[in-house]
Amino acid sequence: MSPRATPFLLRAGRFLRAVSDDPWHRYARWMSCFERDQQVTLFSNDFLERDRSIDPEGLILDAYRTSDAAHLLNATLDVDVRTYLPNDLLVKVDITSMANSVEIRCPFLDHPLIEFAASLPPSLKIRGLKKSVFSSGRWPTSCPWRSWIAPSRGSLCPSTNGFVMT
Repeated sequence: MSPRATPFLLRAGRFLRAVSDDPWHRYARWMSCFERDQQVTLFSNDFLERDRSIDPEGLILDAYRTSDAAHLLNATLDVDVRTYLPNDLLVKVDITSMANSVEIRCPFLDHPLIEFAASLPPSLKIRGLKKSVFSSGRWPTSCPWRSWIAPSRGSLCPSTNGFVMT
């Protein structure tokens, strides 16, 4: 077996083990870095003792339980907004941008835009394996945020005019 096949087989095995779970447990399992049996193998007993009170799958399942979304897709998006986004993605963006002295802003995290997106029916967000109207870039003219969607224009380097060179 080639070294490149090993990660694929590990991911495929993890995927297949979770297929029989209900959608909420399946998603919680897929979002966790390590399954419990992997943690026992990888971590020291001391670390496992301190980690015993933390249940990553439980945090995600609690977020599902407290979600008021009626549809599984909307509930999953709600869970991501309350767990994955602030505890993972935004932290990584913040650390990376600070390490490189870059100011990052997240325009699509505007509160009214998030509420608008959450209010859309699931059929407008995903249609089987096809992109929805919004993810394909074909925004309706009635969308109040249409003007926000524009091709990236990049940014200019600061001019040396005004800097004192020594």
